[in-house]
Amino acid sequence: MNWYCAKLIFEIKAELSEIKSQTEEKLILINAHNHKTSIETAKKEALKFEFDFFNNNGIRVKCKFLSLHTIHFLGSLNNGLEVFSQTYDQVDYAQNHYAFKMREKFIEENFEKQPLTLFV
Repeated sequence: MNWYCAKLIFEIKAELSEIKSQTEEKLILINAHNHKTSIETAKKEALKFEFDFFNNNGIRVKCKFLSLHTIHFLGSLNNGLEVFSQTYDQVDYAQNHYAFKMREKFIEENFEKQPLTLFV
């Protein structure tokens, strides 16, 4: 079994709110046999973070999983191991849902060709 770090993208939205939706990035650890199962497990775990509730003001708040942004091969866990690092221009993730779905497809199709880290 190997360890992976998955970056997940979520949208948090309050209905009838003037406030724009928020985008949340989560980094989670995944323990999997190979790249394919790491992707499957990351998506499955992501769904556990979704929520839907009514706040104290009676406004419905939803958190929805948008996409698997990046999967990073870690191997085994040791002190000082870099878990994740990425540099990018600021992007409004909620408005780029399609781009994230395309990124997810790219990761699934190309991970074996470049197993260390895949992102676009």
